[in-house]
Amino acid sequence: MLASRWVLPVYLCLLLGGLAGCHYYEEFRMMKGTADIRSETADLIRAYRECMERYEKEPAKAREYCSGYSQTLREIQPAAMGAAGRDSGKEKP
Repeated sequence: MLASRWVLPVYLCLLLGGLAGCHYYEEFRMMKGTADIRSETADLIRAYRECMERYEKEPAKAREYCSGYSQTLREIQPAAMGAAGRDSGKEKP
């Protein structure tokens, strides 16, 4: 009789404690996603700079060969800016 009296409170404590972890996991996923976007952006910028340096003396080739990097950066930039806005807790004006 006494044991059954404690089962429900113990179960509820375990359940509520587990739900708190869900919030932290979601926060971790958001931070991980933001870090991944920033890392990929940095890699693209590095590759773009190397491409521009390689074709520095040939602007036509630089436009042709390096345009893929700049286009990709333009495409992922809104995602990176949105993630940065969520991280800071402030909305962008």
